[in-house]
Amino acid sequence: TAHAHAHRPAGDKPRRHARGTCWRCTRDAIGFVRDKLLVPPVRATLLGLVLGLVPWSRALLVTGADAEPAPLDWLFAGLSKLGDAAVPTNLITLGASLASGPDFSAISLKSCAAIVVAKLLLMPTIAMMAVALIESTFPVRILHPFQQPFYLVMFVVAATPTANNVLIMCTISGQDRTAMSTAIFVQYLCSPVILSVTICAFIKIMVDLL
Repeated sequence: TAHAHAHRPAGDKPRRHARGTCWRCTRDAIGFVRDKLLVPPVRATLLGLVLGLVPWSRALLVTGADAEPAPLDWLFAGLSKLGDAAVPTNLITLGASLASGPDFSAISLKSCAAIVVAKLLLMPTIAMMAVALIESTFPVRILHPFQQPFYLVMFVVAATPTANNVLIMCTISGQDRTAMSTAIFVQYLCSPVILSVTICAFIKIMVDLL
């Protein structure tokens, strides 16, 4: 055995160490994705998509038109009530976080300004370009009364401030809720002026295109 160890290639140990390091890096990356990206709201959304897209699970929860009540219709009704309460709960959480006003010690004013520029100016500009590109390259033909509102909805999704439910996601994942509350506060403070300008500009562009 000692003779075999003496003749073992010198590169075996570094290779084993490299494989172990690669495995640890992969494991850490998977753990990061699980902990940071697959937060409870995302998991719940994915579960809802699966339950809604699979016919037999949907039949268990959702009562179809002109059909007998689903076996778990009571559970779906309760979950629907919880969903209806989500928006008021988000607003209460946001208000509680801002009860003493925005905290610019948690996030600097420069960072808030950068977020406002990116979310309320840069993203709407990209959305305008995307909608114009779609209309000129792959025009979506919809019935006349609904064509312009269709594109307007596409734009508004990108132009509006950060949704309040992001604050809930920060709270659940253990991130800095105060900084996110301050960033959302600044966005909503600036949105009446900026959002009005960007929507008017978009409508003018779409009227010229259509």
